[in-house]
Amino acid sequence: MMVAEEECGSARAPPSPKGLKAAVPSGEAAAGVVGPTRYQVDHRALLFGSRFGRSDKVNSKGLRDAKLYAAVERTAMEEHNEDLTEQLHNNVVELKEVTLGIKQEVSKSQTVLEDMSGAFDRAGQLLARATGQLKHVAQNPSSRHMCWMVAFIVALLMALYSFIFLFRGRSLRSIAGRPAGVFLAQ
Repeated sequence: MMVAEEECGSARAPPSPKGLKAAVPSGEAAAGVVGPTRYQVDHRALLFGSRFGRSDKVNSKGLRDAKLYAAVERTAMEEHNEDLTEQLHNNVVELKEVTLGIKQEVSKSQTVLEDMSGAFDRAGQLLARATGQLKHVAQNPSSRHMCWMVAFIVALLMALYSFIFLFRGRSLRSIAGRPAGVFLAQ
């Protein structure tokens, strides 16, 4: 609900077309009565009411209530900020514990990797030495018989292993299909 300039007791005359001033001043302006213009009136307070009370004047009760409300709001915001700060502190402590755990795991993993690297280096050196010795044995003419003998022994061991693996769960009785005493009685 907007207030017209006439109700406010405006000292200004309404603007004339094309920005020209009115030739005849309003009656109140001619009488010398000057009141607030429509731009000086708080229309929001007139429509919805003021937080300081119903009138345009500030009343002490409304002002006291507004200050109390602002203090309660400020206290609630401070408590909320303290809660958030505490949560942030807890998150930082948890993150610190996790990073320390990661650091310990990384140091353990690094020592394991260094040990494995040393073991692989030693194994590589051993294999290189064995390969060199095998090349030396293979190049000697008298050693060729030794190579054939080693190959035969390896083949024999593989055959024995496969035979044992195939018949592992079976006994002599189950292989022949008859009880062991039957062979002796015949």
